[in-house]
Amino acid sequence: MGQGDPGGEDCYRDGVIRSTGVFLRESSGAGTIQHVDLSLKQYGSGLKSSGDDTLSEVSTSGTRNSQSNAARRRAERRRIETGARKRRADAKAAEEALDKRRTEHEEYLDKLREKQFMERKAYRESLSLSRFFRLPVIE
Repeated sequence: MGQGDPGGEDCYRDGVIRSTGVFLRESSGAGTIQHVDLSLKQYGSGLKSSGDDTLSEVSTSGTRNSQSNAARRRAERRRIETGARKRRADAKAAEEALDKRRTEHEEYLDKLREKQFMERKAYRESLSLSRFFRLPVIE
């Protein structure tokens, strides 16, 4: 079999590379991935894929693609739902933290108002008492 021949041992194509892609691994490596459509060949009473010595029925690439597309859609839907749940939980936690902060601020303002009230009351009492009693001024 020479270079440029169309296929395998029986001169039929074993498969066709449909697309090739490059990806990056989380471990900072790179890799390639290929979509290969294997050819189905009739041998006796059954089908077999190229390079396979046993008879078996092999799903076509269209079925594989629809199954993998469905799996991808399910995974994407799960990813979206997980993200939505996380955003809802984050929003709830932020709202609870904001409510807690508002409550703390209101408590602080109440204490401040009470303190100011008591200081004013004490000042007024000191003014009213000073009318009756002239306190010596200490220099």
